[in-house]
Amino acid sequence: PSYLTMPIVDVVNGGLQINGSLHVGPDGGFGNPYDEAGQLRIASAEIVAQQSASISNQSVLSLELIPWMGRSMDDPHEDPGAMLSTGALYADGTLHIEAVETSEFQLGQSFMLLESTNQPMDGAFDAIVMPGLPNDLAFQLSSQPALRGGTGDSLIATVVSLSGLLDFGDPNSMVVTGDATAVEVVDLTGDSAEEICVTF
Repeated sequence: PSYLTMPIVDVVNGGLQINGSLHVGPDGGFGNPYDEAGQLRIASAEIVAQQSASISNQSVLSLELIPWMGRSMDDPHEDPGAMLSTGALYADGTLHIEAVETSEFQLGQSFMLLESTNQPMDGAFDAIVMPGLPNDLAFQLSSQPALRGGTGDSLIATVVSLSGLLDFGDPNSMVVTGDATAVEVVDLTGDSAEEICVTF
């Protein structure tokens, strides 16, 4: 069909090519019968939306990372590609990153999450939720321009060490034992500045 309404879509183990545009969220007046605004989950898969992709307010884009999907950023053309690649990406709502086999992630591994090839990504996610990793490791997000050519940019998750990153030199800092269970980047105070929340 030319139009399909579903509250949650899972794309697992494969690829999906969309010649037009992808929209995750309220259906723009077509009569969404669901309470949920929309959720797209991608696991061991790649989605390519040739024209554009938009993640609307109150929607969730969920990406599942597996250690063997890591890439060397020295060779940006090395497979796998971005989990969601599009000509123009509009970001809103929540980006939720999940990880399996967390003990297998290695320091320095990078994962291309999102790619906007024709123009820089527009908008910003309201919240970004990332999983905790054992062995004092965590995911750090960064944006890199024109990684595989074009005039757009890519959102990259890199495995980094937490050692020395969380105390900011504050004398009131304290050591917390155990592994982090999640990391969330969200504006908690309403001042338009994002805070990093680590839960143990």
